[in-house]
Formats: sequence, C-alpha cells, structure tokens
Amino acid sequence: MNIGFLDLGLAPFGAPPSRTLAHTVEAAVRADALGLERYWLAEHYAADCAWAYAAPLAMALLARTRRIRVGTGGVLLNVHDPFRVACDARLIAAMHPGRFELGIGRGGADPPWDEVVAPGVDDYATKVESLLAHLHPGTDCTSLDGGGARAIPSDGEPPPVWVLGSGTGSTPIARRHRLAFGLSLFHGETLPPRPEVPGPFLLAVAGSCGATRAQAERRLAAETLHFVPRVVGDATQCREALAALATRYGAESVMFVELVRDHGYRLDSLTALAEAAPTRPAGPPRGAGGAATGRSKC
Repeated sequence: MNIGFLDLGLAPFGAPPSRTLAHTVEAAVRADALGLERYWLAEHYAADCAWAYAAPLAMALLARTRRIRVGTGGVLLNVHDPFRVACDARLIAAMHPGRFELGIGRGGADPPWDEVVAPGVDDYATKVESLLAHLHPGTDCTSLDGGGARAIPSDGEPPPVWVLGSGTGSTPIARRHRLAFGLSLFHGETLPPRPEVPGPFLLAVAGSCGATRAQAERRLAAETLHFVPRVVGDATQCREALAALATRYGAESVMFVELVRDHGYRLDSLTALAEAAPTRPAGPPRGAGGAATGRSKC
C-alpha cells in the first residue's frame, strides 16, 4: 500500500489563509523527502480556504519538489471551462513530465462564489468529454462542439486524469473513458461499495494521526469537522486502519486527509505515517497508458 496526502487547504481558526500557502509548500517538500507517493490539493470555496482552483499551486509545489507526484484532488469541473483546465494541465505536464495528475470532480461552489464561477454547460459528463477532447486531439471526443481545439501546448504527453467521487455516481464516466478513479470515504457515515472501474484505483480517507490515540482524539474534538474521520490513532494504528480499508476495497494507494488544521501537528502526522508505512518510489500509475489518461472513444 502506498500512502499520499490530500491537502484541503483550510487555515487554522483565526489564522490568515495566506499563511497556509507557505505551510502547504513546506508539507509537500517534507512529503517528497519522506518518500510519500502523492500530494494532492483539494478545491473548495470558503472564506477559510487558502486556495480554490489548485492548478497554479500544483505548479509551485512541483517546482519545489523532486519526485513526488502532485495533483488536483480535484478540479470541480462544473465551475470551470474545460478548455482552460486542459491548457493548464498540459502546461504543467510539459513543465514537469510524469509528475502531475489531474483529478476532477462534479462538485460546485457555495454562495456567494456560485454566482461568479459557474460558466457554460453544467452537465458534468459533457464537460468531462470536452476536457478529454482538448487533452487528446484525434479521439472521437473531438466530435463535440469545440472538441477539435487542442489544448496548448499541444505536444508531449497529457497528464493522467483521475475521476473522483464519493460513491458510484461518477463510475460510469470512469468506465466509459477508462479513467483512473479515486473514491473518498469521508462524505458519509456509511462506507460506499467498491466501484467497478477498469483503471487504477485509490482511496481518500480522513482522520487524525497523533503521537497517541488520546492526543489524536483530543485534537480532533477541538476541530469543526466537515468530513467523517475514519482513521484516528497513533501512526501504527492509523497505518493498520488504512491498510485494512485498502484491502477491503482492493486499492493500491490511499490518500490521507489530516483533519487537524494546526501546521506543526500536520507535519508530525505526515512524518509519522510515512515512517510507519514504507512506500516505494513514485512511478507511472498502473495502467497509465490508456486507462489513466482517457484515450478511449467518447
């Protein structure tokens, strides 16, 4: 089992969100040095978020790290122009070959941001097809309106695309285009079923990893939680719980979401998990040729 880190970009209570940007860079550099597999950046719209659209920050993290894969986890495609996302993704992939991953999801923005960030078509499946058409010129997706417009730069390999979801709603899209799939386990009390998808598959699991279980529970109790913590304990306990979930779902990789916002605690959590769960060096995702990049016909 490989372990990565999914960063929600939420500032500690009372702290300026901009300070969290520097903390995120430090955490990504630490994750890279520790040999973690991935560092992904979520997209949310709230006053305590350090960023919304994460692609520019992903570029910055890639420039500061050497081997770890950095990704969006994920771009809320319903509030973005697919052509712009495709251009950004191809630019980042060209600057950092083999290290950027484009995760996409169907969520939206809450008020008041929903009034300014929801351009064009709001059909998620159509937007995914449009994105793939711009990323992969020459596929059947180019029959869509505007689908023949290549994302720029148009040469080189596009990044692997991951469809992200909290249930089975997005799995038909992943199956149709043979895309990688990431399943989040922190959006409901009941564990969702294992999705039937053909490509690479990972889990995203939220919780808290402390020096002891008591510390993790105490720090978690002080947070205002928007997500369900499934893994709480010390590094060994968290590693065993993550491994059990990975085995249950047949996942090769797990993304951990540390729900405690304090920067020092998060660094300790990341370090302890990495040391408790040795990881192999990052390489191309399993099946990355067509399965992860969406080369099949629309």
